[in-house]
Amino acid sequence: MLLVINFPLGMLGLGGIATGWASGNKLILIASGLIYAISWIMFGGGLWLAGKEGVAYSKTLWRRLFSKQEHKDEQPL
Repeated sequence: MLLVINFPLGMLGLGGIATGWASGNKLILIASGLIYAISWIMFGGGLWLAGKEGVAYSKTLWRRLFSKQEHKDEQPL
């Protein structure tokens, strides 16, 4: 669960950092930085809880997902 949620949360944090930086709003910048930092903590916790087997399974699942995605984009002859 932690390994799944950390990616969108990290992207949300990065988007908020960009918005805070562009607008000059320090509150948005700090809050978004905290969200981004929390996403990394979640990632580390997820790796720790999953162990070597969980990380290997995640890599396999990730490869399967992207290999199917590449094949979906191809047009039949």
